[in-house]
Parts: sequence; C-alpha cells; structure tokens
Amino acid sequence: MVRRAAKGAAALDRYDYLLRGDTRNDIVLDEGDVMFVPVHGTRASVEGSVIRPAIYELEPGETLRDLIAMAGGYRAEASLKRISIARIEPPRERPAEGPTRVIIDVPLELDDRDGKGRTDGADARDGSRGVEGALPNGFTPPVPIEPGDEVTVFAVPGDERGFVELEGAVYHPGRYQWTAGMRLSDLIGLAGGLKPAWYSGRARIVRLDPVDSTRYVVPVVLPADSTSPYPENPVLAEYDLVRIYSRDRFRESRAVSIDGMVNRPASYPFWNGMTLRDLVMLSAGLKDGAYLDSAEVARLPADHSGGRLAVTLKVPLDSTYLLERDSTTYPRLPGLPTRARGTPEVALEPFDHVTVLQAAGVRAAADSDHGW
Repeated sequence: MVRRAAKGAAALDRYDYLLRGDTRNDIVLDEGDVMFVPVHGTRASVEGSVIRPAIYELEPGETLRDLIAMAGGYRAEASLKRISIARIEPPRERPAEGPTRVIIDVPLELDDRDGKGRTDGADARDGSRGVEGALPNGFTPPVPIEPGDEVTVFAVPGDERGFVELEGAVYHPGRYQWTAGMRLSDLIGLAGGLKPAWYSGRARIVRLDPVDSTRYVVPVVLPADSTSPYPENPVLAEYDLVRIYSRDRFRESRAVSIDGMVNRPASYPFWNGMTLRDLVMLSAGLKDGAYLDSAEVARLPADHSGGRLAVTLKVPLDSTYLLERDSTTYPRLPGLPTRARGTPEVALEPFDHVTVLQAAGVRAAADSDHGW
C-alpha cells in the first residue's frame, strides 16, 4: 500500500509482480510517499503435484481454486481425483488433548475422462495467476480456505502399465509397448532379433497372474537358426518378462595368468588356440632382464590322483618374444642369443599359470651396483 498526502492511499497486489510479472498497476513513487506493508491475511500452503508449491496469502473471498491458480496449476502427474486439506479445528471444537487438525477430502469435479474440467470457473491458464502449460484448473471446486490450511495435491501412482520386457541374447533388450495379440516373435523383432549365440533349447516367460499377483514361468522353445520358423510362438500378456539365454552363459569362465618379468602381470581370458606368445603380448611384453631360455608353466594335471594340484613345465623362450621396441634396449648379457632360434609355439591350456624368470646375469649386475 502507498499513502500519498494529497491523494489518499493506493493498493498494489504484489502477486502481480511475483507470479506474472504484471506491471500494469504499478505505482510511480513521489516525494513524501509512504509505503506501508500490512500484516498478512489468510495464509495457506499447497504442496505436491503443483507447479509452485509454497505458502500463499489469499484475499477475502478467494478459494481453493484461486490457491491452485496461485501455485501455477496442476502438474502433469497430478492425480486429479481428490485434494486433501489438513485444517486446524476452531478453538471451540478442539479436543482437550490430542491432534487438533482434521483431514478434509475434496473430490475434483471432472465431467469427462480426458482431463478437461468444468467451464463454469476460472482455469489455471486463463486466470490472473495461472501458468501456461499447466493442467486445467476449472474443475477445482471453490471450497473456502481457512487460515493455516495445508493443501496436498496427490500424484498418480508411479507404476507403469501396457508393457512387456525382454532381456538376454537380443540386440536391444528393454521394455516395449504391449499390444493385444502381440506374439513372442513380434517382440524379438522389435528388439533387433536374436544374437548369434542364443540358446534355442529353452527361453523363459515370467507371467503375472492377475488373480493373486503371483508370477509363474512359461517355457518356450526357440528356432534353431535364423531361417527356421518359431516352433512355439505364444501370444504375450501384459507385464510379461521374456528371458532369452545365451550359450555363453553355460560355459565355464576360463582364464590363464602370467607373472614375473612381464610389464603387466595379471589374469587374462583364455581362448581356444591361445599360445604363450599371445599371453606375453597381452601382458605388454617382457621386462628388461627377462630370462629368454625358458619359462615355467604351472598346469592342472590330467590325473588328480595322489593329491597332485599342479605340474610345473619348462617351456622354451627365445629372443623373438622380445617386442621390437624391447630388442633395441635389451642388455646384451653373456650367453644371450643374438638371433631367434625359432622355438616352437607353446599351446596354453585353461587355467595355466606362466612365470617368466629373471636372467641370472641381470641379478648379479644389480647386486654389484649396490655393493652387495
């Protein structure tokens, strides 16, 4: 409120500024003007699925519909079935002990199922305090608001519907829209098809029983190859979870390891046809001073009788195991071959553990440098 000696007082609604940026009723101040901010009137809070949840001040006669408009209207996820008001009971109606707030449910007056509201009241988009893009507010009943009211606008449940889910040996696993009559082959086609390693013997459909919300398994046989028809192509139900197995799932994870005079000692996956040279290259090559005559391989015995856990094999190395960058800086120790001897490739087996030893001359040279 602005008080001016010659012209009395002029009131300004600050919500015009705060909510809409409206300056049409702005007041140009003059010398001697007095600005007076009165004590607030009725205030109520709104929280939940509205654009601007906050505490608002209402003018006399303003209602729940106006409060929702001040809050910018309903968000897209608003339930639009009911609003809850927590209200402080009047002093004469309060119990001697215990809670003093009561819950009031306000049903929203939807006149159809497409989310449009009644047209006999202000809408959040055409009201003076609404927000463009908010859901309609015209169906909010003009319920009187009392000081201290706490209004809650509920959201729709977060659960989803109308989908089926696919996981496993397909190119694009995930959730897909379910349609009536949709078959297993339709879903796999939407996911880009089966990966080459799919297991055709059995797939799994986990289905929801609508009666008691329990789940049960429906087994399915898949085609043996990409050109064969589906031997079983069941119709999918809403919420089905389809699992396509991969043959890799049924293979034991196999590895080989290497340590000693290599740059990256570690375990590495084993592949059929893998050789010692492959493992040395995976470990980033030999260190300077590696013993190039032989390496040790600890291997699981074919016969575990007698409590034998592993057998140790001596396998030949030569200078061809040196990478090109190493061969220019490798110390020429006595007895080190200057040319490759062409030792045969050493085939590895699953779970082999390779140890590359240190050359004795390098150890002796290091000891003499330290005065040992």
